[in-house]
Amino acid sequence: MPSDTDDGIRSLLLEATSDIPALAPARDKTARRAHRRIIATVSVVAMIVGLVVGATVSAVDQIDRTLPAKAPQRTSGAWIVNITTGTWTRMEGLPRHAFWFTASADGTEIAVSGDVKHRSQIFVLGSDGKDLRQVTRTGNNYEPDWSKK
Repeated sequence: MPSDTDDGIRSLLLEATSDIPALAPARDKTARRAHRRIIATVSVVAMIVGLVVGATVSAVDQIDRTLPAKAPQRTSGAWIVNITTGTWTRMEGLPRHAFWFTASADGTEIAVSGDVKHRSQIFVLGSDGKDLRQVTRTGNNYEPDWSKK
């Protein structure tokens, strides 16, 4: 009788444990899986922290940023701006297609290239934008520059 009872208990235990794996998972597979999960979690947390820090810096930068002063509306043309006082003076009587403005070393005169009869010539005028005078009269003359004396 005792063997029947032992066989019955064995069969009941076998049925009850049939869904349990026969061997425990390998340690290296478990360790690799845990490692992958840790890396994924750390990556997601780092990305979220980066986004939060970036948004915060962007928001603070917008609040802290000083806006440049808006320039008053001016008509087209060339203007001289005194950076000390902020006053604007229009350069009157410039030659057609004036370009390449260069100030003298002492800042009292300005050289400029401009068109005269479809040829580029050099002109000099005062730093106040007045007293325009033509310096060259022949050939094409571009990019005026002052001597370094």
